Amino acid sequence: MIDYHLHSHFSGDSVEDIEAYIERAQELGIQSIAITDHLDPFPDKTRDLFLFNKEDYFKELEEIQSRHPNFDLRIGAELGMIPSLVEENRKEMARYPFEFIIGSVHSVDYQDIGSGEFFPGRSLEEAYRLYYEAMLDCVRLYDFFHVLGHIDYMDRYVSYISKDTKPLDDTRFKDLITAILKEIIRTDRGIEYNTGGYRKSLGHGHPKAWILEKYYALGGRILTLGSDAHLVKDLGSNFDQALEEIKKAGFKEIFSYKDGNFKGESIL
Repeated sequence: MIDYHLHSHFSGDSVEDIEAYIERAQELGIQSIAITDHLDPFPDKTRDLFLFNKEDYFKELEEIQSRHPNFDLRIGAELGMIPSLVEENRKEMARYPFEFIIGSVHSVDYQDIGSGEFFPGRSLEEAYRLYYEAMLDCVRLYDFFHVLGHIDYMDRYVSYISKDTKPLDDTRFKDLITAILKEIIRTDRGIEYNTGGYRKSLGHGHPKAWILEKYYALGGRILTLGSDAHLVKDLGSNFDQALEEIKKAGFKEIFSYKDGNFKGESIL
């Protein structure tokens, strides 16, 4: 089993020790993990709150790899994608030997979703539409990530509109979401199943069932599994529920990524 979405003290929203993740993974019988700390550059460099020193990052992670030769630790990143920064990000990411890259949309029109600044002055429907349009743009432009992160991430933050606001039924954006999934499949990349949604009390991981089923129906098979943990205790969280949902959608394998190739592992 794998956990391919973890944040450490190199992320602006975590303080966790990387070796503590390895210890926890071994306790749980998880054979491979990917540290995927946040890289969310903005055009306005005063807003680069989620960046890390890549030289320090690789130095620490490579030293940890050498201390744990029998454990599969992947050096990854979660790249916050903004369409206008694609070439800058392409060049910067190519300078370093990242072993696994999650491409995520955390902001739209240079406004952060997770902090709530994206929502004022927009209806819920407009917010969702802009989000999925931005995701489609990014999936088409950013051809150097391996899996698309937490597709329906918007669901986590709609309470910024009001505390009683519920996630929108995003089947109304089925055409946009289908185009996103088709582009992922066409380019031999994958999506992740992210269990962070359970911890956000959504009652499901990301993506929700209909999107996961649609991906499978379109021919998508490459699916990684990640907890999106920012705390060591959350590594592997809700994986039993996740695997049931994944199998229910038709999937028979979860994929790891190594040396430029995806490799499936049976979950049956």
